[in-house]
Amino acid sequence: MDHALTALLDETLPAAGGTSQDIMLTNHFGDFVVHADTVLTFDYGIIGFSEFKSFALVKLPHLDTETPFRLLVSLDEPHLSFIVFPTTCQSPLIDKQDVSALCDRYKINPSDLLLLHIASIHEDAAFGNRITLNLKAPIVIDASTRRAEQHVFADKDYALHYRMDGHRKGL
Repeated sequence: MDHALTALLDETLPAAGGTSQDIMLTNHFGDFVVHADTVLTFDYGIIGFSEFKSFALVKLPHLDTETPFRLLVSLDEPHLSFIVFPTTCQSPLIDKQDVSALCDRYKINPSDLLLLHIASIHEDAAFGNRITLNLKAPIVIDASTRRAEQHVFADKDYALHYRMDGHRKGL
């Protein structure tokens, strides 16, 4: 994985202490310290939350350290957060041609592309929790600039609730 992507996915610090460049966040998932220079900036916000432009991508506390899931937390309103599943241009979840088109549209080097798929957890009495991902509207991030935008595949047949049965570890 590219250095910029690795750094983006591993930026959470322990909640103890901090410097003047750190941002302290608290929400129902726990306490977080975020480096100010790792903030993700959305020019248009997330669909339905356009007034919120600054977010941090943090590890979910109290979960298996190997879980791929992360928490996308608003810096303006820390209680606004989304569980997300990060993927790169190598992921089979989005067609390679569509990934290439995203890189062209947003002027992102493919090695700096990070896609976040918003996850939903559905309670199922018979089978336990079921995790689904929104593949229809991924969050597109340029890891080198920390710019982000939610993209909607309007004319594509991606699922709003793609089942993540094989990726339940840690949740």
